[in-house]
Amino acid sequence: MKKIVLYIFLGLLIFSCNTTKNNFTGEVIRNPKYKVTGDVAPFPGGGDNRSANLDYIFNPETLGVTTLTITRSEWNILLDYYDQNSRNESYIIGNYEYTKGDYTWNIDSVGIRLRGNTSRRRPQIDFGSGNDDYVPVHFKVDYEEWRGQDEDCKLAGCMNGVILKRFKDDPTYVREIYGYNLFRRNGIWTSPRACYTRLLVNIVDDSSAEKNAVETVNFGIYAMIEEINKQFLKERSEDLSVNQDNCSGGLFSNNKGDLWKCTWQTRDGAALVPGKGVMGIEEIYLNESKSKRVDYDLKTNKDNFSEVREKFTDWIDELNNLDESNPDEVKSWFLKNMDVDLFLKTYAVNVILGMWDDYWGNKNNYYLYFDTNGKMYFIPYDYDNILGVSSLGIDGGTQNPLNWGDLEKGSRPLMQKIFSVPEFVEIYKSYLVELSGPESHFYVTNSKERINRWQKMIKPYILGSKLSDSRDTSKYFIDEPASWGQTPFYKLLEGDETTNFFEAKTKAIGIYSSHD
Repeated sequence: MKKIVLYIFLGLLIFSCNTTKNNFTGEVIRNPKYKVTGDVAPFPGGGDNRSANLDYIFNPETLGVTTLTITRSEWNILLDYYDQNSRNESYIIGNYEYTKGDYTWNIDSVGIRLRGNTSRRRPQIDFGSGNDDYVPVHFKVDYEEWRGQDEDCKLAGCMNGVILKRFKDDPTYVREIYGYNLFRRNGIWTSPRACYTRLLVNIVDDSSAEKNAVETVNFGIYAMIEEINKQFLKERSEDLSVNQDNCSGGLFSNNKGDLWKCTWQTRDGAALVPGKGVMGIEEIYLNESKSKRVDYDLKTNKDNFSEVREKFTDWIDELNNLDESNPDEVKSWFLKNMDVDLFLKTYAVNVILGMWDDYWGNKNNYYLYFDTNGKMYFIPYDYDNILGVSSLGIDGGTQNPLNWGDLEKGSRPLMQKIFSVPEFVEIYKSYLVELSGPESHFYVTNSKERINRWQKMIKPYILGSKLSDSRDTSKYFIDEPASWGQTPFYKLLEGDETTNFFEAKTKAIGIYSSHD
């Protein structure tokens, strides 16, 4: 028999200007048919549209506080899910609170699950072994998982979920935030937003012995990242004149097109090569042997999968069949099928950041959106391995930005074909120089100032409590990249043009971009 709701946590999606903690008063149910109605918070900060709202929520210059409240029974289910399949995507149910500035949003009965690929871990080593046995992990929160899409339970009226990422292998606590922020600052409106948040998890004892006793686990500082989904597309389809960081909206026709998540899940990755990589709709089960993992995962229009797959396959065939000996033909195709300037600017920022775990380098970590207007848009994704984190033989600081990844014929056709047009190469080179020069947001002095400001804001909160794994939480910052990366280990706040990432990158761009 399904559980009965005893109490409702933190009100019914009501807006509050006060922050409250540890005020759980009862249980929540595990029933996806259960509905709660209520009002969403108004647009904060005086904004009157989705973009203004999201700019307020994801402002990296201000620190938010996220509180997840979960019963011990639900938490144990989360642990059991991990034990059955560490890569599972099954949700437990809990309550969500987010506070920023004078605004607090409370949403009950949300879905909470673990996320990540190679970074997945069990969030508690062994329940019952003591208090200090929790482990920092990535979380995904879905406000609609248990409530249905017909419910207006979006955060501040514009998001139906959020990603919470620990700063894995990043003792500077800046890489993920810096990456997305640099895209946004340079007008790449297709980039997700990201900001800092504290993360507290209340685990409520729902046993008969100690009803509602709360254990609060402080997970320290996390990155909060905008999820790429239909709401993401919708916000970028509205007629908006001003967004934060010079990003103007209204450039997608709508959110009705085909969205593909492109990652390396099988032996081929997402290279956009005919016959390589698996296309499908990802299906993940607790029994991993039943799971279906794909390199190209369709996120929208799933009911028309066969038709959508055929269109995508035709697009890939057309791309690969472009005749590089006829640059005019190639140029005409790209101008018809893509926003070429936006793509070249996006990839210039991508390479400036030193992102190797991408399409060009690793056939991984990007989204493609095929708008109903016939244009394809490239959406950057997953930026924790940047700013001196190097692998695949790519030195993020000194690698030739014109030969960043594999350009062998037929290996990375999107880059190979677009760079067969001399005009496009010159546009790309001009963006490299402009977006890394003395007046740029990337330039060493500007980057240091921003990083110092962010670190000052979060420093009092980076040390978590009740955590057994000290790799992801500490009292101080360490100016170095991931320990598993290839040398050299670039610094961000110290060093010169051989040891400081910003200086090394700017020098390399100057050298290679001046060549014909």
